[in-house]
Amino acid sequence: MHILVPLDGSAFSDAAAKVALHLAAAMKAAGDEPRVTGLHVVTVRVASGNLLRDLPGHLGFEPAVVSAEVAAEHLADGQRVVDAFAAQAAEKGVEVTLDVRAGSVPDVIHDASVDADLVIMGLRGETETKFPGQGGRLSALLPSRIDAPLLLVPPQTQSIGSAAIGYDGSDGARRAAKELRAVIGPVDAPIHGIYVGSASAAQPLLAELVEKVAPLRVAQHVTTGQPHEAIMAKAREVGADVVALGFDGHNKLKDFAFGTLTERALLEGSMAVLIA
Repeated sequence: MHILVPLDGSAFSDAAAKVALHLAAAMKAAGDEPRVTGLHVVTVRVASGNLLRDLPGHLGFEPAVVSAEVAAEHLADGQRVVDAFAAQAAEKGVEVTLDVRAGSVPDVIHDASVDADLVIMGLRGETETKFPGQGGRLSALLPSRIDAPLLLVPPQTQSIGSAAIGYDGSDGARRAAKELRAVIGPVDAPIHGIYVGSASAAQPLLAELVEKVAPLRVAQHVTTGQPHEAIMAKAREVGADVVALGFDGHNKLKDFAFGTLTERALLEGSMAVLIA
């Protein structure tokens, strides 16, 4: 498995790094040899001399055009961020590759994720640290731009001890179950399968979930209410560290009327979110 870890030096990023190394160490102990890449995006560059190419950077778009001295400072800061990740990885016995690139953050992460099996990053990042309440743009943008499953981590989550999944039999839920099994299988974390609706309708769907994530342990839960509220409430109640979600829901009308479960989880920020 190739795990890509975008890093920006924030508390969110530090937590993502710890989760990534926790999972990679478990995979290694299980006999796998995960490939882990620590990525830092420098959002400035030196002028190229081409007016058309440099104009967006002069207007404030990423990467901004700056002096050679300022660009060197940003590159040095980025190198320190990935070097700190490498030091943590060495303590865990995990080998990592370091990558520092200049460019637009979403574009660089998209390009770097092409051969990744999993992307682990902060639920928010440096912007949230500097300007509280204004971060989270990447969390909303990336799920529609990258094909790899995306694990978004808040500062309070630094390992995975248990997971929750809202399961309704949709294509999105089946993808989420598949990715959840691949991600947390090596740490042998229990899974809480949550169905919102009647007990009779839940039985065959939760049985399907048990089959899809075997041999992982599954605790089955049936609850009622609006899915985007009830699943997150039950996940918090059982103490899950991560909730796995498909990017699309079963009921498009409810998604439109009430907001998707994915958006709810990202805005709430109470636990890590695995988006398949």
